[in-house]
Amino acid sequence: APGDIPVVAIDRGGQVTYHGPGQLVIYPLIDLRRRKLGVRDLVTALEMAVCDTAAGYGIDASPRADAPGVYVDGRKLASVGLRIRRGCSYHGLAFNVAMDLEPFARINPCGFAGLEVTQLEDLGAPTDLRQVAEDLLPHLLQRLGYPSGLSLTQASSSEILLGVPTSRHSPVCSNAATPPQSIAHPTNGASGNTPYSQPTNKDLLYIAIPRNVSPTP
Repeated sequence: APGDIPVVAIDRGGQVTYHGPGQLVIYPLIDLRRRKLGVRDLVTALEMAVCDTAAGYGIDASPRADAPGVYVDGRKLASVGLRIRRGCSYHGLAFNVAMDLEPFARINPCGFAGLEVTQLEDLGAPTDLRQVAEDLLPHLLQRLGYPSGLSLTQASSSEILLGVPTSRHSPVCSNAATPPQSIAHPTNGASGNTPYSQPTNKDLLYIAIPRNVSPTP
């Protein structure tokens, strides 16, 4: 049972997970038809970007064919949960960096009873969320087929925008955490069928980096 942690029902694929301080959350808001990507292509790109980042820290991480996400010695390091609507993606990737993992023991992570989770801190890797985001970004861009060269401070190209707010995370058990309503989405939301109401001709990577959160809870 989640105890005092709020449970939020949401519309992405997958089962229950936990979001809290010390976790890096990435929302790829992508027009898949424009980028000629399938859903499996997007999932693989997100997974392999985490694997590439982990490899840079000397960690052997890999995806699993039977359960989306990234694993190290059978323990889950990152979760992937997406929703595709009108050919465009939202929700995304949660990468465990330096957090209190105890709440995962209150649930069946991603629907798997007894699934253990891990994080970069326990694997001897960097624990600064902004550094990890900077390290992850070029791998995300490369795996998704965008031009390289963007950073958290150089946040726009002809094809993609980066949204990098910094705010506290509130712990939540959910089927995904939802980004703010004002974030632009590549679809035209006039019909009210998506939570993003500002159309744009660019895709968007929304990178949530909590501030004022110490590496260890």
